[in-house]
Amino acid sequence: MALRKKARSREVEPEFFDDEDDFDSNSGASRERLRILLFDLLGRWHWIALGLILGVLGSLYYLSKAPKIYEATSTLLVKQGASSVISRDDEEDLDLRQNDAVNTVAERVKRAELLSSVVSSPAIADLEGLVPDKVNWFPNWSKQWLGGGKEVQVKTIAPSALAQTIGRMTTVKVRRNTRLLDIAVSHPIPEVAQVLADTIAQEYIRELGTKRSDGQGDSSKVLERKSKEAEKVLQVKEKAKANYNQILSLLQTLEEKEALFAQLDRRYLSKHPKHIGAKATLEEYQKRFLSEFELVRKAVADKEYWSSNRSEWDQPSLDDNTRFKIARRLITARSTVLESDITSQRGVFDDLVTARLKTDVNREAIESEVELSNLSQLPTVPSSPKKIAVLSGGGILGL
Repeated sequence: MALRKKARSREVEPEFFDDEDDFDSNSGASRERLRILLFDLLGRWHWIALGLILGVLGSLYYLSKAPKIYEATSTLLVKQGASSVISRDDEEDLDLRQNDAVNTVAERVKRAELLSSVVSSPAIADLEGLVPDKVNWFPNWSKQWLGGGKEVQVKTIAPSALAQTIGRMTTVKVRRNTRLLDIAVSHPIPEVAQVLADTIAQEYIRELGTKRSDGQGDSSKVLERKSKEAEKVLQVKEKAKANYNQILSLLQTLEEKEALFAQLDRRYLSKHPKHIGAKATLEEYQKRFLSEFELVRKAVADKEYWSSNRSEWDQPSLDDNTRFKIARRLITARSTVLESDITSQRGVFDDLVTARLKTDVNREAIESEVELSNLSQLPTVPSSPKKIAVLSGGGILGL
């Protein structure tokens, strides 16, 4: 108090100063106030010591009550998306060379479906102490008055709730500049942390392989069904085409006879024996062609086509020459269409067979995009609480 009065007595009400004098006076006043504050603090050192002691004691109490947490880490290697011996086009596949894809894989490790599979696995079902007990933050001597010392043991828990609990214990991190995923599980029991970390990693790889295998199997079944359908259509087309082989051979001979008659017609008159003989031969082949055409038209192999073209052929007013021209045009057109259809259908069938063979090879040589880099080690040193950090924080808070 004497120092304060002395300081106040030295304060002089400022009059008119220039800038430098004003700055010097303000700096001096600030230093004086700081000196006074320091003396005040030193005069109350016992409060500072008390705050420091309370902060440290609070930290020690927290360390005595907080459970020790052990962390076990399993590591996955995310490889390039070469999941088959023969490359395939799949729009849903991720390009695992990109960081975003690796982060996506990391997020998928903590999916609710995967964690539910982990909960139902035999390795987890046999674990004791899977769900940590609630921490009793009350002092032990307060049990009689506050009832805070009563431990609550959860005997049964729903699988979905258990999966959420495991999810809160689990963290998945991508190592910087790598494609390694660390699956870390924190738990008060080190053995439980180790089993959980390994089971999550193994379950994710198993799930990925199962989906890949099932997808390949489904594709193989679809390709097998489609190839059988294409083969059946191809056989029908080839059978219909075989029905025209004889009449097409006859048509080729008929065209040769027509060419020979055209030469003789230019060289001889109509009464010449060679001209008469060639014309008779040509007419005989035309009749044979019409007779063969009737057999082809009524055959079962290509019945649908001829049923759709019946109106043009069944006109009673047509003479033999007109019928011959119509029959010749229909046979030629139908043969050309069938030949084109057979070529196209054979290409479809070959493509389906090739795709099916590729799928079978892929299914037999599946290589997961993610493999287990290493299993977790049994943790021997707790990862939290960190004593130095807790004590330092308590001391700073106390101050």
